[in-house]
Amino acid sequence: MALFKKFFSKKEKELDKKKYQSTFYQSSSFIKKFFQKLTSFTTKIDDDFFLELKNILLKIDFSYDLSEIIIEQLKKEVKILKISDPKEINKLLIDILKNSYLNEREIFLSTNKIKIFLIVGINGVGKTLTCAKLANFFQKKIKVLLVAGDTFRKGAVEQLAFFANKLNIDIIKPKKPYQDPASLMYEAINFAKNLDEEVLIIFDSGGRIESNVNLLNQLKKIASIPEKLLNYQCDEIIMIVDSLTGQNSFNQIQYFQEKLNLTGIIFTKVDSLSKVGIIFKINNFFKLPVFFFGTGEKIDDFLVFDLENYLETNFNFY
Repeated sequence: MALFKKFFSKKEKELDKKKYQSTFYQSSSFIKKFFQKLTSFTTKIDDDFFLELKNILLKIDFSYDLSEIIIEQLKKEVKILKISDPKEINKLLIDILKNSYLNEREIFLSTNKIKIFLIVGINGVGKTLTCAKLANFFQKKIKVLLVAGDTFRKGAVEQLAFFANKLNIDIIKPKKPYQDPASLMYEAINFAKNLDEEVLIIFDSGGRIESNVNLLNQLKKIASIPEKLLNYQCDEIIMIVDSLTGQNSFNQIQYFQEKLNLTGIIFTKVDSLSKVGIIFKINNFFKLPVFFFGTGEKIDDFLVFDLENYLETNFNFY
């Protein structure tokens, strides 16, 4: 198993809180309205209070099971700490949500010379743009090689080639329409082997429909190639998820996870996200960490996921 090293310094991890606040202004206002309405209508913490609070969690896309767990933990803490003011629930809620998040970690790169991110997800979620954002983010630290592996979509190949040219990054492209994407993984690894420096390969894959068995088998084939050529697996197999699709995104991850060993999530289109509970719903069920948020159409509209900032921005109501 390859050793891993962190790629973010402490300084880089201290994210600009204002950027989180501006990104999640809509979602935080949405949740704050519900919570303040609840605390303004009641002066005591009772079963009715907890029932309404659970309904708020469900409205913002927490799962029923996770909402039950959170409410039960709140009840215990309220009893132990003898809390009587509903407004004091706020800090308790943040602490419980923080503890409920599983497998919190940054994105990692191996110490191997060639590192590989396989990017997966259905069409329309922003996979290709996210590949470009990752390339832009990491090229300050390491040489990046992009691979246009969505060979069934000419537009995806052209889009990634445009960003590669803009960022002055090497790219492996198909030589003919519908070329076997696995052949591009071979080509990318062999290209990287001939370089005298560490390389991060970012492989953009196809995503025609999540129920396409051939597509999933194709992705399994692509994911198996690094082990054949390098004797180790991809550093990360990252699923790109449209944050606005709610339960559909949950179903998509479940299907991909059955065929691939997903290692993390990047959420796109979070600039208008209101159902922030989907982060916890997915994390709690699949135990997959969130690495980044795509927050717009620009190449640098990219936010490193930071649990503390996420909680303080969306769940600090006073």
